[in-house]
Amino acid sequence: YKMVIPNLEIKTIHEDSILKLIAPLMKEFIVNGTCSIPANLESYVCIKKVGDILVNAKNDYCGDLYPKYEKQNGVPLNKYCKINSWTENDFSIVPTIYAEISDLKDLKNSSKKKTSTRFCKKGDILIASLCPKKTQIVIADGEYMLSSAIHVLSEFENDSIRDYVYKQLKTDNVLSQMNTMLDGFKVTYAKISEENLYNNVLIIKK
Repeated sequence: YKMVIPNLEIKTIHEDSILKLIAPLMKEFIVNGTCSIPANLESYVCIKKVGDILVNAKNDYCGDLYPKYEKQNGVPLNKYCKINSWTENDFSIVPTIYAEISDLKDLKNSSKKKTSTRFCKKGDILIASLCPKKTQIVIADGEYMLSSAIHVLSEFENDSIRDYVYKQLKTDNVLSQMNTMLDGFKVTYAKISEENLYNNVLIIKK
């Protein structure tokens, strides 16, 4: 088991010195393997099995902790498609229209003059990596050069499977999964990694 502190903000630590209340609990947990968490601290501290919150574990790395993550039933996106796989060599004419997250609502009207090594083709699913929302998950209407903050799901077996995955991605359950796996210091800049999106976000099997 591991004790985790999911919602503790630096401002709260500084102003309320809440760590003074949490420190004795941590000592009790380390010594006894468990502790009683007072009601007034339940929103700051919880105890979970490491296996329930540890993802992205590798042979040379213990893994990333996502305290709000809860195991789901389903299959990962990697069963249906590829992610961020297109390169310039996959196009006879390399896309020149560059799009960022703010352009997802109307890709063709993007006028920014930038370059990137991330591309999409018509029919691909585009997902904003920064705090994903329903409005930031779209099906590409053409070929584009994209910001690296946009993930591209491509090469589905057929359009029917693509449409099924697209609908699943926009459900509250899947969006909640994405937002429990965000990495980053500031909430507004927290993003879901390619690895988490592709391997750890689960959808209901078609």
